[in-house]
Amino acid sequence: MKSIAITLLISFSILSTAHQQNVRQFHQLLAEQIKTIPDDFRVITENQHITRGLPQETAHTLFMVYMAADNNLHYFAWNNIKQMASIGSNKNLKIVVQLNEPGNNKKTQRYLIEKNKAILLNEKDINAGKKLNTGDPQTLIDFCTDTIKKFPAQHIVLSLWDHGSGCLDPLKAKTANLQELFQLNPSDMMLELNRDCEFINRIDTGDCRGICFDETYNSYLSNQKLDYALKTICTKTQRKFDIIGLDACMMQMVEFGTLLQPYTTYMVGSQEVELGAGWNYKYVLTPFSQGVLSPEQLSKHIVQCYQKTYSRITHDYTLSAANLQLLPGLTKNINETSTLLMDCLNRQQQKSVKKTLLTCRSKKFCTCFDEPSYIDLGNFYQNILARVDEFKISGNKNIIQQIKDKLNEGTSLIKKIIIDNVKGKNLKRATGLSVYFPEKRLHHSYAKAPFATKKWIDLVQLFITKSETP
Repeated sequence: MKSIAITLLISFSILSTAHQQNVRQFHQLLAEQIKTIPDDFRVITENQHITRGLPQETAHTLFMVYMAADNNLHYFAWNNIKQMASIGSNKNLKIVVQLNEPGNNKKTQRYLIEKNKAILLNEKDINAGKKLNTGDPQTLIDFCTDTIKKFPAQHIVLSLWDHGSGCLDPLKAKTANLQELFQLNPSDMMLELNRDCEFINRIDTGDCRGICFDETYNSYLSNQKLDYALKTICTKTQRKFDIIGLDACMMQMVEFGTLLQPYTTYMVGSQEVELGAGWNYKYVLTPFSQGVLSPEQLSKHIVQCYQKTYSRITHDYTLSAANLQLLPGLTKNINETSTLLMDCLNRQQQKSVKKTLLTCRSKKFCTCFDEPSYIDLGNFYQNILARVDEFKISGNKNIIQQIKDKLNEGTSLIKKIIIDNVKGKNLKRATGLSVYFPEKRLHHSYAKAPFATKKWIDLVQLFITKSETP
């Protein structure tokens, strides 16, 4: 999930007078980074728009934002829309947003974003005046298929805007204490994540893991729902997405990439928690005011814009772009590596393999995120490669060299898949893709993930079993 802690970060009543001025300076900096751009922004109906009813020329890029703001992130929705409107649609670019806000009487709106204005598109369509459920896959299907049909383009980008929970759902519904997520370090006036409490136990996500939470309907897009929606969209339109962006927390995982891979070429997202302001869409869309970017160039550009936005605010940020067409090679490598490691666990002496793997995935040596069971895959591979000679196993020792070969292969694949990657200094070893690897127990929801049907879940289960053995 994105954190809205930036608006609730510090209670001035508990700060010393000396720090209050620093906090004010910090908020001024933050406001500069995420400020609303156009002062003359306005919302108009399609009837008021001079091009109503005219056929749309084929644009270079269609940029769609599925904005699930029926939750505590709604504070940031219109700020992001106004950032988009500071650039606006043109011959190179069409920007279309579907917005859901809190309240039973707040109807779902779809807008074409032009320079300094949002043009209401769904005033007279079949769902006009209705409060739609962003957690219903049909809502995403209708938005994407209708928009792709109405606004033809060479390339299609979809940004899923909202909370995200990675590949897990919590054991029980629990509202996040948003002030716990980030804290201000007065020594350098930078936001730092509070890692004392596990992320998955702080968020309110109900029964399914996923993205695009809707509090009115108490639902969201689980992995299964999203898979169905994307498959239906691609089938109906006979198109794949060029980029699926995840403007949400902790979604840049191998498990989620496996889900998206059949439907998009590139995945752009964060391994770590995102601040509530999310992407700066003015920065993201600026190149289209003068020219165009290819999908690969745009994926990299989004990553660099994220660093431009947050590098002066926090040391706890990540964003990466992944070429998912290369992902099947990595999942094959993970399966083969997992099989070899399981063989070593079953033949270990003096718990040497279990102890080594525990060290390799520990916070001290491996990049872990605000949900500590999410670890950086590339960093984990590097750590095993450095320590695999510590394995003490019975029988054929040739397996050690086989593991080294697979780890080197996997490390090389990750570098090819991650075409751009930025991170703050607190996460400097992050390589761009996370994976689920708990220390003590397997979360009940993980077996539902498509990726978990492979050998990785067998490795995790065996590791936990060996850890429990006296």
